[in-house]
Amino acid sequence: MALIRAENALDGRTDAETASAIAAASDGRYVVVWTATVDMDPSASTMMRDRLFYRLYDASGAPAQVPELDASGNYLYWADAMHLTKVPSATPIDGLELVTVPSPVLEVDASGTGDQRYGSVAMDADGDFVVTWTDYAQGAGSGTSAIKVRQFNALGNIK
Repeated sequence: MALIRAENALDGRTDAETASAIAAASDGRYVVVWTATVDMDPSASTMMRDRLFYRLYDASGAPAQVPELDASGNYLYWADAMHLTKVPSATPIDGLELVTVPSPVLEVDASGTGDQRYGSVAMDADGDFVVTWTDYAQGAGSGTSAIKVRQFNALGNIK
């Protein structure tokens, strides 16, 4: 298994990144979850929030290769060996191979507007993983918090 270094979790932004958690599968793949302070309204620069992010890595410590999805996130891309033509399809296409890309940095729950902190992660032997965190609500009834959970498959897609 590759040495897991803290800098692997960082996504290169200048915002504060803290509180990482790591979970690994038996074959050495792993997922890193961390909190980053982001500006929810860049035009005003007044709405800084802590958000939870994750990224998948292979056993060598490089971002894992995952299927490339179309803009709607629904279809996989299939291409010829030279990748000259990409075809979106939910199912394999004879003679074409699956197009993969390095795992992106993704937000665990992009729907919330409050702070998300204290992320924790666990991964099973197949690479499926679950993330828990504390969500601090904003707006009506603000000041409330809830423990949330989200399940992902081995490719990082929500189950």
